[in-house]
Amino acid sequence: MDCPKCGYRLNIHGLCDVCLNVSPALPATLESAPTSINPPAQPAENRIPWWGFLCIGGALLLDALYAASSRSSPDAGDNPAHSLGFAFGTFLGALLIPAIVAHLVAGRKRNKNPKRYAIVFSALLVGVILLNAFGRLAQYAGSYATTNETQRLVEHAKAGDTTGLSNAEAFGANLVREILQRQADYLTKVEACTPKVRGLLTAETFASKVAMETTENDYKQCTDIDLAFYDDVLSIYAGVPGRVATQEWPQDEKDDFLKGFNNANKAPLKAIEDQRSSERLVQSSALALYDFARKNSAAIKVQNGKLVIGDTSVREEFNRLLTDCKTKHDQFRVIAEEARRNADRLLKENGLQRDDLKLKQ
Repeated sequence: MDCPKCGYRLNIHGLCDVCLNVSPALPATLESAPTSINPPAQPAENRIPWWGFLCIGGALLLDALYAASSRSSPDAGDNPAHSLGFAFGTFLGALLIPAIVAHLVAGRKRNKNPKRYAIVFSALLVGVILLNAFGRLAQYAGSYATTNETQRLVEHAKAGDTTGLSNAEAFGANLVREILQRQADYLTKVEACTPKVRGLLTAETFASKVAMETTENDYKQCTDIDLAFYDDVLSIYAGVPGRVATQEWPQDEKDDFLKGFNNANKAPLKAIEDQRSSERLVQSSALALYDFARKNSAAIKVQNGKLVIGDTSVREEFNRLLTDCKTKHDQFRVIAEEARRNADRLLKENGLQRDDLKLKQ
């Protein structure tokens, strides 16, 4: 039975050892209580002892150090505010469970015990931190193993050698080599074509009807190389399920390969499709501008390196098309830069650099 005054449990004689209160079921005077009881104990000190504060302080310091080491979260990137917020959330998150459990065990009024609270809170906080640390260590070990496997697969793909690889690994290495070969051919074509379009949208490209037509044709040729490469890569990815189906592997191995392949390539495929769609819009707007200029070349002049368009209606339409072209080009640049950053991040996560994706001669 608990004391109705302070909440502590009564002893076997119905007395409270803390406030000396008598159970309502017994006489209300101390003289009426049995004379054989021991002298009441001194009230317990109702605060955390010095060593309890040391335990809690040490656990909090350990939590702060762990949170600080967690600032580089998987999604933080180069954003300091996101990184700091992740660390602060880690610090508070580690406190939550120990604080709740310690309160239930030794913090409520009826079972309040400051010493026990300090011990339970400190032990649980340290335990939570250690569990999280072991989880991060296991994640790092798994990531390290995956990184080594990716590097090994790329090396086999570059060398064109699948010796020692499993069925799925050999298929993956050949697929990577095929994509790297297409990429090498694409870069060769782009390198040869790029000088032709470096002056796009400059006044010189509108200096004459011939200049406009030449720029229009060169630009279409170069952007068609990009668009063909996008289509080529997407067709390779789209054909993987059919090619896997023809392999003489166990069905569960085929299913596992395709599941991993699809999960790993959702983001890259989305990036390629976005780039293709955006570059098509850029190409369409640029070709529309040069086609309009070529058809109205008589009204367009270049004087002292600047365009001069005397016809008001031609000038207004030309400016509208030029603005639209620049807007779509800026949008494409943003998408392309984002795709490049994501590609660099994936390479870094797998321990690779761009030069590692060049085929061996």
